[in-house]
Amino acid sequence: MVECLWLLHLAQLLSFNTLYNVIDNIIKWLNKPYYSPIYSTYNIIISVVFGLIVSLFLIVFQPFRIHLLGENLVLFCFGFGAISTFSIILILYFLPKLCKNFFNPETRTVLKQLILLNITVITIGSISYPYNIYIRKSIQQEYIAGYFKILSYSYAIGFFPILFWLYFDELELRRKRRKTSAYINQHNHFNTNIIQEEALFSFTSSQSNNDITIDINKLIYISSEGNYASYFIDEPNGVKEILFRTTLSKIEQDLKDYKNIVRCHKSFIINTRYISEYSGNARGYLIKTTKTDFNIPISRRFSKNDLKDFLTY
Repeated sequence: MVECLWLLHLAQLLSFNTLYNVIDNIIKWLNKPYYSPIYSTYNIIISVVFGLIVSLFLIVFQPFRIHLLGENLVLFCFGFGAISTFSIILILYFLPKLCKNFFNPETRTVLKQLILLNITVITIGSISYPYNIYIRKSIQQEYIAGYFKILSYSYAIGFFPILFWLYFDELELRRKRRKTSAYINQHNHFNTNIIQEEALFSFTSSQSNNDITIDINKLIYISSEGNYASYFIDEPNGVKEILFRTTLSKIEQDLKDYKNIVRCHKSFIINTRYISEYSGNARGYLIKTTKTDFNIPISRRFSKNDLKDFLTY
C-alpha cells in the first residue's frame, strides 16, 4: 500500500513537472521575437489565400447549417471569404499604425502578433454577423445565429489555422537566419586585431557648440534615442559610455569616409572591426561585439553579402 502511494506521488510530481515545462516552453515561445511588415505584398497574398481557403472549406464541408442556404451557398461562402480577406488587410495595415509602440516591428513578439491575429478573428466575426443576417433574411430563412455564435464560428474556422501558420512561420524565419549566421561565422574571418594607433575625430553637437573628441579606432558602436547618441568606447578598464546631444544622421555623415563605420540599423552605428559573430531570430540578424554582450540589431535591408562585406573593412 505504501509503495502504491509512493508511486502515485511520483506520478503526480512527474505530471506537474511535465505541465510546468510545457507552460514554460509556451511562455518562451510567446516572447520570441517576430517580424511582420506593415506594408508588404506578402501580407496581401496571405490575406487573399486565407480568404480563399475559408471559402473552399465552407463550400466543401458545409458546417454550421449553411447547407440550408441552398443555391445561395456558394455566394455566401465566397462573401465570408471576402470578409476574411478584407478584415486581415484592415487589421494588419491600420491597427499597427494606431498603436505604433505596441505593434512596433522592431519590438514585435509572437505574443503581440497573436494578439493582433485574435483581433483580426474578432473583426471577421463582427463583420460577418450583419452579413449573415442580411443573407438569411433575403432568402426568408428563420434560423439566424446570434453574434457570439457567429464569433465562435469565426474562431472555429480561423484561429487554429492562424495559430499553426504563426508557429511554423516563426520557426522557419528563425531557422533561415540562424543557418545564414552560422554559415557566415564559419566561413569568414573576423578581424579581432584592433588598430592601436589613434584616429581622433571631433564631433560637434547638432544643438549647440559643444564638441567631443573620440578615437575612432576605439569606438565600438553608437546607439541613439531621440536627439541623444551614446558612444561606447573601448577603454583599458572596460567599456565607457559617452552621452552626447546629436543625431545618428549627423554622425553618419561625419564618418562617411570611414569604411569600417557602418550604420547597420536606424538606431545603431557599428565599428565592423569589433564584430565577433552574427546570430539571428525571426525578426532579423544580430551582431555581437568582442567587448560587449549586447546584441546589436541589423536592418533587414542588408543582405547576406552585405554581412560578409562588413568583415572586409
